[in-house]
Amino acid sequence: MENLLASLVKKAKVEAEEALRQCVAALNGLAGVHILLGEWSLAEEKYRSILKLADEYKQNLKVDTLQKIHTLHNLAEILENGVSASSLTLKDEAKELEAKYLNKCSRKISCAKEAVDPLTDAVENFLQSDTMTCKQPWWVQVLDWSCSSNYADELVRKVKNDISDYMSGTGKSRSSAKINDVSDANGLRYHLLIQIDELIDKRDLVLEEMKQLTKMGNEPTEASRLVMVAVDCHLRQTSCSSAIVSVGSKRKAQSDISSNISKEGNKRKSGQKKKRSSKCDLCEADANLERYEALLFKVLRQKVEGEAVLLTEDGHAEKNEGDDDAQAVKVFGQLSRGNWAAGEIERMLKVVLGFAKSKKLDQKIIEQGNTQIKLMESMKKEYKYLRILWRQLNDQVSAIDELNMAKLRLGLRDTEEVKEAKQRKKVVGNLSTNLHSKLESLHLLNQHELEPYAARLSAELAGGSCDLRKRVGQLFYLQNLEKANSGRHGGMNPDPCPICRKVLGEKWSVLQCGHCYCTECIKVLVTEYSGRGGSVKCAVCREMTHHAEISYVDTSGGPGDYCVQNEGLRILSPL
Repeated sequence: MENLLASLVKKAKVEAEEALRQCVAALNGLAGVHILLGEWSLAEEKYRSILKLADEYKQNLKVDTLQKIHTLHNLAEILENGVSASSLTLKDEAKELEAKYLNKCSRKISCAKEAVDPLTDAVENFLQSDTMTCKQPWWVQVLDWSCSSNYADELVRKVKNDISDYMSGTGKSRSSAKINDVSDANGLRYHLLIQIDELIDKRDLVLEEMKQLTKMGNEPTEASRLVMVAVDCHLRQTSCSSAIVSVGSKRKAQSDISSNISKEGNKRKSGQKKKRSSKCDLCEADANLERYEALLFKVLRQKVEGEAVLLTEDGHAEKNEGDDDAQAVKVFGQLSRGNWAAGEIERMLKVVLGFAKSKKLDQKIIEQGNTQIKLMESMKKEYKYLRILWRQLNDQVSAIDELNMAKLRLGLRDTEEVKEAKQRKKVVGNLSTNLHSKLESLHLLNQHELEPYAARLSAELAGGSCDLRKRVGQLFYLQNLEKANSGRHGGMNPDPCPICRKVLGEKWSVLQCGHCYCTECIKVLVTEYSGRGGSVKCAVCREMTHHAEISYVDTSGGPGDYCVQNEGLRILSPL
């Protein structure tokens, strides 16, 4: 029974926090509407109601961090004209929450960096060894020996056959097509030399980019710039980050970051009328990681970049070369497919090494070959953690962008923005996969939309408050049952069934609200008094429970803990 109660408490807590989240969202929205209407005292009241809710339920429920940051930031902005001590305290609390929110990402980046560094050192040790620094690599010596011993054709044939068989499948890589052009040992030597040099160069480039990204993440100014470019590049592909809201009769920037983004965005738009923005540092690093991966691992199909296509009113498709891509539809081809298997370079080196072993060449050559194969294995291990590091850096940028978005509140559209929206509103606009026009002004309203929007938020607040009271009451009831050690006294439940008043004893059922019924009464409720959706209404609190969520407890089987399914009921037997 204790395991069942713990599960019910956990679920009730999640549902209560979801109801609390709905209430906070409605209150934040209403506060934003009051600000647009110039009702500053009502806006302050709504924000303080959120803080009151957070304090009231702080022992059992947690307010969403981003929602609380929004509340503290905007409440402090309302009070900052008076430069009161309360506004300074609110700002400090908001900064503390932001730091705590970002520290999670920073810790993950540190862990990923600690995992990468030893692997990077191992690769560097291999690269600085005699095998990699000698004037004539071991595989060149093998190729020279094959030419002088008339085994060159055999070696080239073995390499080409191995690569052809290995890289065949559902697709064909670009590199495997190049190996088909090799006809002699000199061609193979040139191909291997180019591939190995490219591999080393790509690794150096990736390491340098990871170093720069990590450094930028530790500097607030550089991190802000990186977020600004990433927002325009791939995070949202819109100018939401530079949006400003109406506070009274003035337009105020949400933060220094948003202001900088707006200025940078205006410069970019004025300077590049017909040129699309370049990739951000994160996307450049990701692209280089993919190229590096294609050299290290087996990748069969190359990535086909999406092309922005502009749909005209007559249904024809045109290439979109302009800056305004609100109606653009991006068409993508086959993406690259790969796995962690050895790449073409490693396979060729292994074939050459196997040839050297079969011909019993100098042992020093064999040892150098084994060393380079170990180097390839180390580089593959390093790559996996480099990819994890990039992912954590990308998550950090996304987290900073989430904080910037969390501070935004409702705003009024400008007259020019309304005209532009009407011009962009075409029949083909709804078919666009570009979110520019859909997300850019998501938080902006027209003047005539304020009252209906406030009415909708008020209805959501009323429903959320009612649901919150019900969920919190259910949570408290289940927590009290858990504290009372219900169902642990000798395997017997002394409580009576609320319907027939019989002692529950060794077998009883439990609804999601925590109320218990005997097996006979729950059978009648399920078979004769179920709703259309297959749910049962509790006779005590009227809470609905789906048939699949009804739990059945049986303590008559002695010690043991098992769970089986029986006609949609979960049958549990506690210790």
